[in-house]
Amino acid sequence: MSHLRKRGKKKYQIVIELEPDPDGERNFIYKTVNAKKDKAKEIMNKMEREIKSGVFEGRKIKLEDFLLDWLENHRKRLKPSTHENYKHVIERHILPILGEYTLGELIDKPILLENYYDHKLKKGNLTTGESLSNRFVRYHHSIMHKAFSNALKWKMIKINPAELVDPPKKVTKEAKYMNSKKLEGFLKTVDNKYYRRLFEFAARTGLRRGEILGLQWDLIEFDSRTILVKQSLLRTSGQTFIQETTKNNLVRSVPFSKKVYNLLRNIKKEQVQIKTELMLKNYNKNNLVFARKDGTPPDPDSISHAFKRYARAADMDQYTFHSLRHSFASILKENGQDIQTIQKLLGHTLRSTTADIYTHVSDKSKNSAVNKLDDIF
Repeated sequence: MSHLRKRGKKKYQIVIELEPDPDGERNFIYKTVNAKKDKAKEIMNKMEREIKSGVFEGRKIKLEDFLLDWLENHRKRLKPSTHENYKHVIERHILPILGEYTLGELIDKPILLENYYDHKLKKGNLTTGESLSNRFVRYHHSIMHKAFSNALKWKMIKINPAELVDPPKKVTKEAKYMNSKKLEGFLKTVDNKYYRRLFEFAARTGLRRGEILGLQWDLIEFDSRTILVKQSLLRTSGQTFIQETTKNNLVRSVPFSKKVYNLLRNIKKEQVQIKTELMLKNYNKNNLVFARKDGTPPDPDSISHAFKRYARAADMDQYTFHSLRHSFASILKENGQDIQTIQKLLGHTLRSTTADIYTHVSDKSKNSAVNKLDDIF
């Protein structure tokens, strides 16, 4: 079934439904046109006839029109943070350079994509004019590859332009981490209690930034000393919210050591005291472990910036907040912990959806792993 969606005073989006996939997933072709309703309907009817006769030519559609329509109509299939990232790359990077080319031109002239990658690798940073990393430009490639794959699936084109060029080579960088002595020394330089506790918690659990900031008290089991990691705190479009999935869409149970137990108990005690003294009924209404002193959720980027400030002050500018996660894993590995257990703790391979399921690693093994940290620093 085909229909029009009004997108502005003189702009309509054409939506044409195609045959569903074998698994029943519905497929659509989208095209936005600058025209009055009658003209837009005429274009839609022509497209329908061409599709039915097998002569529809999506090659003539501009990349800008295609990508913006593709992005809008994939919004519900993407995490809010992923959609925001895609939107940034498409609108700020890809379209200003490639937006006016048609899909057909990108197929006939693969060098257009190659030149785009080269440009971004040389001076693609929009703020400084310096180079973008291979990893980030590969991300641009993956977005376009995914979008063109849909165009291919919808029979708009017969070749995926991104298949005609090689993305920048994958460069594996060694993770930067602190050894136990350096980490302990760094934490002593952090004079703000909130940040010191947060940084130490990160180093002793290996959780990601969003997982830590999205951690709520009812996800902590003090008796068994375990944390249920199932959500993240994110900030997109100026709004902070809790996303009920982790980076890998996995739920995992992470045990914590006695030092982390004491750290959490102290935080909990202080939050109860603040709420009582200030008589704030809605204080920390999100029940966050690492809420700000006023009870509001922290801005994830502000936490990373704070870490960098302390790292620079300690002459350790090479480290980022994520280095705390790397340090957690590296210290365990250097002290004899097997890689499989570390991977489970980090959430790289666990495919469990409940707190009780462990894959290929026992509770005893995981608890032994995190408790080693107490003996190290």
